[in-house]
Amino acid sequence: MSQPAHPPAGAASAIPNSQWILNRLPDLVLFVLTPIIIVPAIWLLTSSGLDSLSVDVVSTLVAAFGAMGHHFPGMIRAYCDRELFQRFRGRFIFAPLVLLVSCIYFSQQHLNAMVLVLAVWGYWHGMMQVYGFARIYDAKAGSTAAITAYWDWLLCLFGFGLAVLYSHGQLANVLSSWYASGGPLFEPEQIVLIRRIGVVATVVVLVGFGSNYIVQMRRGYRQSHVKLLILASGIGFWWYCMVGIENLVLGITMFEVFHDVQYLAIVWLFNRRRVEGNSRVGNVLRFLFRGSVWMILLYLGLIFAYGTIKLASVLADHETIKSTLLGIVWASTILHFYFDGFIWKVREASTRAGLGLVDAQRAAVQAHPLWKMNSFHLLKWLPLVGLVCWLTIQELSGSVLSSSEKVERVWPDEFYQAMRLNLAEAAPGDLHSQRLAAVTLANLGKHSEAIAKLAEILRQHPEDSQSHRLLGELYLRLGRFDESLKSLQSAAFSARSDSDRASAHFRLGQLYALRKNPAAVEREFREPLTIQPGR
Repeated sequence: MSQPAHPPAGAASAIPNSQWILNRLPDLVLFVLTPIIIVPAIWLLTSSGLDSLSVDVVSTLVAAFGAMGHHFPGMIRAYCDRELFQRFRGRFIFAPLVLLVSCIYFSQQHLNAMVLVLAVWGYWHGMMQVYGFARIYDAKAGSTAAITAYWDWLLCLFGFGLAVLYSHGQLANVLSSWYASGGPLFEPEQIVLIRRIGVVATVVVLVGFGSNYIVQMRRGYRQSHVKLLILASGIGFWWYCMVGIENLVLGITMFEVFHDVQYLAIVWLFNRRRVEGNSRVGNVLRFLFRGSVWMILLYLGLIFAYGTIKLASVLADHETIKSTLLGIVWASTILHFYFDGFIWKVREASTRAGLGLVDAQRAAVQAHPLWKMNSFHLLKWLPLVGLVCWLTIQELSGSVLSSSEKVERVWPDEFYQAMRLNLAEAAPGDLHSQRLAAVTLANLGKHSEAIAKLAEILRQHPEDSQSHRLLGELYLRLGRFDESLKSLQSAAFSARSDSDRASAHFRLGQLYALRKNPAAVEREFREPLTIQPGR
């Protein structure tokens, strides 16, 4: 193991006095212990009768005004910080053009490679933000050893990655996108092996992290206790949201709120300090980040306005408009991930100044020729571009669906049937994958296996309305009317959303029609019209 790169002699005198970015209370609320506020707030809403439809509405609003909206502050810095724009002019001009065209094309053609990129890069982005805050707090404490930064990064990488492997819903989402993009199938045994390797590697990282902590402390380089707290809260909250909550949409929404609050607060603070300490930032930044209450409200208003693009993509009815807006959302998301990878480098002097980490003893980052820097940057992204191109070629040339079939979620051939069954084995805890496997078994004529699969789901999730309905539909197909009636009535009783309740009553109407009971048919068919008028 290489020796840690410690600060030069005398650096201790240049360590900032404050261990906080703002102050103790605002740091704990906005950056470190934010989950303690988020979790009770969300569970208070759910315990007050927030049904699954309302969870979907909340997640849509968070995705629009949080996930999409929080791209805007980074865009402001990229295009309104005159000094930064001059430095990365080529990236800021050409990357949006390439991504906008590519993402709209992928969205309109319903190609899956970009969905896979967004998912995996999203995990990386969330992980790197927690890592970034950890390094900021360590720098505040004067702990700048390269080996410490390395162990911090490994802890975040394996802490986040292992949670994805053990989150049946997230793993199913990633594998589904991978398979739909043309990637080869993983055997369930391979997934189990990868999980075990992940556990062993994570234990090794924890031991290495702890050992480095002790070694650095003995050498007189004490790491920030706030860093340890934010690593625990960030990684722990990620595990809670991905693994500890059955409703994955709710978990993603909760972590998104945590991520967005951190980001919006730190960017506001950074730009305020940037405006105060640099005369070359540009007039827009200087106007917006003047520090008054009205400017804060304007800042939040612009973020909400930017988020309406995502909301419009959800509400649009016309397919071309919807897919175009979705492509714009994808492009904005990837640009956000991409820009954040280089505009917030803590080792940069301007970034350190904006974060209050200016250290006269810190060595300047060695400047490289522009052509060399850009060439290396392009080479770094070639593997990702190559993977996307390969997956797209696989999807276009292999067993693929037409655009209309993908929109309707039709899976007509053996590959997609095998994919569904594979996902169910790889993610046995993912409810959606298990339902799809049951439907696939029924479509293959394996009715006994399909019934057994649905019965197994209902043993674990007795209140799952969709599984009750699927079982009732299967019994109805087989002419087992009494069993179908019982299952469909259970589906209607346990339904938590209007759509589930309407579907159950509609199937009950079909059942009564086959049993020649016109009064019951009329009653059941009227129920969906009452629940969802106009649908």
